[in-house]
Amino acid sequence: LELRRTQETIVAIRQGEIVFQEDEEMLRGLAPAGLARGEAENYLLTLLQRADELALRRGAGQDSSSQRAVFVMGDNFDQTLEKLILSQNQMVIRLVSALNTLKGEPVITRFLLDDNKKIFDAGQLIYQKEVSVDSDQSNVEQILTEILSELNTLGVKQGIIPQRGRIGLVSALNLTDVSRQLSQLSDQVLINAIAENDIYTIGPLRVRLEIVKDKVP
Repeated sequence: LELRRTQETIVAIRQGEIVFQEDEEMLRGLAPAGLARGEAENYLLTLLQRADELALRRGAGQDSSSQRAVFVMGDNFDQTLEKLILSQNQMVIRLVSALNTLKGEPVITRFLLDDNKKIFDAGQLIYQKEVSVDSDQSNVEQILTEILSELNTLGVKQGIIPQRGRIGLVSALNLTDVSRQLSQLSDQVLINAIAENDIYTIGPLRVRLEIVKDKVP
């Protein structure tokens, strides 16, 4: 049975018929601290209802008896419920697919819980990089790509949870402005990344890039 499913999964991936991949996040929420049992249970059930609607839109199928498209594996629901009731902090709750889900199949999922801790304060300098702009400014795009990649890595190390593989967010306006400034330079410059707001485990890492000075001694 396991071999047959593996073969079916390989074929489905080739044909683009995997609607959710193993460990793919379906949705996330932020649960307040101090929930009573009924409140915590309703919170989780509401997430599952939202996930059910999402699963059907993506092409998952309903179980014929329950008419549901999303199921939580094993004791995960009860374990998550108990942790929520006992928690004294805000909790980031993620619902992820536990297996590769083929088109037309229900989705087997599990909840993941993390404390929603503050990682950075608004206005905090969280990253600094000295870069050299080529005389023809041909490496400006590469510089910005590297900065965004390094911000992503920094966020992961500090405990921010990625969403769709990303953590760092820089506004298009800010990126355009920094790119324009770099395109007018041809020397070493210092670039800072400043937290736009208080940043927590749930993310995202919203930052503003600033060129501190035109030249670095």
